[in-house]
Amino acid sequence: MATGWSSSARTTTDEQASAGVGMKIAVDLTKCQNHGQCTHSAPGVFTLTEDGQLAVRLGATGEFRSGELDEALRGEVEEAIDMCPMQAIRGLDDEGRE
Repeated sequence: MATGWSSSARTTTDEQASAGVGMKIAVDLTKCQNHGQCTHSAPGVFTLTEDGQLAVRLGATGEFRSGELDEALRGEVEEAIDMCPMQAIRGLDDEGRE
């Protein structure tokens, strides 16, 4: 991966962080089964609706892609990526690449 996230540790290098590389996510809604682990790891990013559906499902089909997220949430988001039992969440760089 060129910038943003490493495919193994899902963290940025010091060089990437100092360059202000944006953080975005993609959620494969065909894989997501609403287990909600992401809501525990990154509650500022992921929430469940009253009927137990991942809130990003509202208005998205197939795949949800976020806008740029607050850098302060990076650790929580990386944990959510790691904790997802269906591996439905991916980190993207500022150009939308993994």
